[in-house]
Amino acid sequence: MSSRRSTEIIEELEPQVTSSDPNERKLARRLRIERRWEALKKSKQSVQQVDKLVQGDEEFNEIQIQLKKSAELLEKFLIEGEEYITNVRVANDSREVDRRESEGLNKEKIYEQLDEEAQAASELFNNIANKWASIQRQNDPLQINEAIMEQKEKCDLLISQKDGIIAMLNEELRNADKQFAKDQRKQMEDVNTLSQRIEKQISFMRRAYREELNILENVIQHEREALIEVTDKKWEELFRKRENQEISNSKAKFEQVEEFDQRMESLRMDFQEHFRETKIKLENDIEELQRELEKIKALALLNSEKLDYNYQILKKREDENIIIKSQQKRRMNKLQDVINGLRTKISEYESRMSNKIKKLSESIKKLHKSIIDVEAKADHFAHVNDEKFHMLWEMNKNRTLAVLKKILDTDKILYEQQMGLEWDPPQNFIVDKKSLPSYRLAVNNVPAEFLHDGKSVESRSVGQILSVQTIFQDSESLDSNLQDNSNYMKVLKHILTRISDKSGFLAEKRLKELLKGYTDDQKNIVRLDNVFAAIGIQGIDYINVLFKHFQPYTYCPVCQGSMGTSASRIDSRTSASSQISSIFSRFGDASNFYIPELDDVIDAIRQPDVVLGSIISQLVNTEDLAEEPDSVSEASEHEAIEDICGVAGLEQYFADKTKDKVKAVSSKKKISSMRLTDLSACQFRHPLVISPVYVLRALKEFVASYYVRTSGVPTTGARLEKKRLTISRYLTERDIKTYWEKFRQNFGEDRVRVWNALLEGLKKYHEILKDRRTICDDVMRLRKENAELKRLLANYLDHHEFLTPTCANDRNP
Repeated sequence: MSSRRSTEIIEELEPQVTSSDPNERKLARRLRIERRWEALKKSKQSVQQVDKLVQGDEEFNEIQIQLKKSAELLEKFLIEGEEYITNVRVANDSREVDRRESEGLNKEKIYEQLDEEAQAASELFNNIANKWASIQRQNDPLQINEAIMEQKEKCDLLISQKDGIIAMLNEELRNADKQFAKDQRKQMEDVNTLSQRIEKQISFMRRAYREELNILENVIQHEREALIEVTDKKWEELFRKRENQEISNSKAKFEQVEEFDQRMESLRMDFQEHFRETKIKLENDIEELQRELEKIKALALLNSEKLDYNYQILKKREDENIIIKSQQKRRMNKLQDVINGLRTKISEYESRMSNKIKKLSESIKKLHKSIIDVEAKADHFAHVNDEKFHMLWEMNKNRTLAVLKKILDTDKILYEQQMGLEWDPPQNFIVDKKSLPSYRLAVNNVPAEFLHDGKSVESRSVGQILSVQTIFQDSESLDSNLQDNSNYMKVLKHILTRISDKSGFLAEKRLKELLKGYTDDQKNIVRLDNVFAAIGIQGIDYINVLFKHFQPYTYCPVCQGSMGTSASRIDSRTSASSQISSIFSRFGDASNFYIPELDDVIDAIRQPDVVLGSIISQLVNTEDLAEEPDSVSEASEHEAIEDICGVAGLEQYFADKTKDKVKAVSSKKKISSMRLTDLSACQFRHPLVISPVYVLRALKEFVASYYVRTSGVPTTGARLEKKRLTISRYLTERDIKTYWEKFRQNFGEDRVRVWNALLEGLKKYHEILKDRRTICDDVMRLRKENAELKRLLANYLDHHEFLTPTCANDRNP
């Protein structure tokens, strides 16, 4: 299908005989003639190949000659018939080309007439349309009527033009119909003529093929008869040769038989001699073999008995094996049933466990959620309990202070009013809970969210706040002081270049291939961007802090300094010496610990301040030397201030001390920033450089100083094992008892003994008062009885008034 389609496409692209172009028609005819000649050449070549094959057999028979003649004749007839038939098509194609040319000319004329008429009609229509506007502006009916009549005439003229065009087109259609009918009749005539010619050609070719076939049959028959005669002659000659050959062969055969008989006789005699010798030898061998046979029979009998015995044993074993196999089969069947049961149980267990796993996973999720909720609630409750503890502590403290105040007031009243003595206030043993050891430990260990005392948090985290704030204050001061320093910019550029060269392991592997076509500055910028992204540098403040870490490793190449300028060496030597002297000055006079060779040693090793400081700190453990005196002095100072000023004075003292620390640290950082500004160049104003050996060390120190490790998401075990440490949980029972015992110590045993003695005296006085009260009650009762007796006596004596006794007047003046 593809080859046929390609041939159809090629035929469509080739020049056609039916084309309107005469040159194309000539070219098409020329191509058709060339193809015919090529077909003739191919047929001639096939005939020549047949001739060559015939020549290869070194003879031409009549059949092949006749076939060649017949093929040439029939090919000639076919070509003539094809031309005879294609003449009709060629004539029809030329007539069609002429028709298309005439039709194209007529169409062009019609199109030109239509265009002219359309143009004229459009102009006339535009005039008519424009005229209507002027008619609408007129007011005279006569003028309007005349104008309308003119418009009507123009419209009639336009319609008549259109009618003429329509009539012309109808005429053209009628002529086209007539021409079509005429062409159709001519086409029918051509078809009839073509069919007649085809029929004539077919009948002619049929007669030609029949005649050539008859000729070929006659030639084949003649050739067959000649071939039969030749083969008969050949067979007769061959038969005579065979007869002569058989006679000669029979004679030679008889001679061979006689010779064979003679040889057989000689061989028989030799064989008889050999047979006699062999017989004697074999008889001897047979006797020996018989003796061996007897031995083998005896051995075979013994072996047969052994085999019978083994057979019986194996038979028994086979029976036992059959029994064991049957038992094993029964056991296998039972085990198979057990396996099937276990499989069903396993499938049921898996389904049950899958459902259980789903339920447990859901419950685990709920438990995780509840654990988080419980953890939040636990944090909240710990916070609330701690607040309640502190509130209850303060409430009890206030109540205790109130009770103690009442007791002291009562004691003062008792001394001044009851005993008439001058009252001396007792010694104040009350301490602040912040001075308790467990409270101090809690302040240092409890997280900030559980600290309810802002001052204690501030005192505990002041070091961290200072370390964070002063770093960026230092960077800000460096930024303000170093912006105008050209040497600082040169040193910083040199440091960044060294970082770019030595920290390639922080960049991507394919970065080198990507940066091959760029300049060195562009490469440094891209590498620095990757390095800064890796270590987390995000602003100019970090660059200044980075410079601070790299500056101790710089030196002046012009002055041939080892790790800095002469001034920096003097400062480093002085700082190292002062550091060592300060260590020993804690134990006495610093001059007693002066080492004369220390300056020479420090100058000889020529290491930066950081390296010297690390070496000295490794050699001498200054923490033990520094912490003990400070802690002792701080504790003693704390107790002295608390005894003198109380809790409020202690808090105010520590607040002032914290401010002093902040000011001291800030002033120290300002001095160090000024020092870094001065050390961006040597004493001769030469820019400093850094050795490649110390680049990675300084970078490591920077990352170690400013990298904060973040903890991951806590696990469930960690959540469950988490201890919510608060101040209330850190306070020990001993410290709490000690704290509350201090309140009792404010009112000593001597005062208690005084109160007890006073209580005994008051009790006795109370007994006396009670006796006096009973006596008073008896007196009043007797007075009432006397009054009653007086009244009764007066009634008996018929006195109209009572007489008061003389003793009553004495008692009631």
